[in-house]
Amino acid sequence: MPFTPLHTGFAYLLYKLSRGKANLLAIIIGSMIIDIECPIVYILSGFSYTHSIMHSIIFGICVGTLLTTLTVIIVSRVNFLRGILEVFILIKDSSLDIVVASSVAGSASHLLLDIFTHFYGLPFLWPVVCMGITATTYETCIAVNVVSAILTLWLIIDILRGKLKTEA
Repeated sequence: MPFTPLHTGFAYLLYKLSRGKANLLAIIIGSMIIDIECPIVYILSGFSYTHSIMHSIIFGICVGTLLTTLTVIIVSRVNFLRGILEVFILIKDSSLDIVVASSVAGSASHLLLDIFTHFYGLPFLWPVVCMGITATTYETCIAVNVVSAILTLWLIIDILRGKLKTEA
């Protein structure tokens, strides 16, 4: 997805489909954390190619889930951070297995969406297959981005209406 925050729309849809059983914070962070490699690669190398091993199933799911789970645990335990987020959404304390499952769902949704929005292909099956995989046409790219924007707008509207302060 060309704009990382648009991944949150599909994450919110997954949360809604779980009927509130998923951890909203974990699924949203999981849907974006994979793109952390973009600024890291740029800072370390000055090279702007942004989708490498973090966009493979192995690294994306494993490392993405680990980073998301740690982030959710830290945010849940540090009162200052929790207080900032609770202005917008209720941070519910979930069991570790719910947080991990939500993190996996968020990371997997990120990878799946990126297959349909990046023309150059992603190293989806790395290290088993080193070539990039894509299912992108101009039509699918536009459709996925429009749907993502609509779903992200739904999330923003629910946040602004205060709906997530009671529901999450």
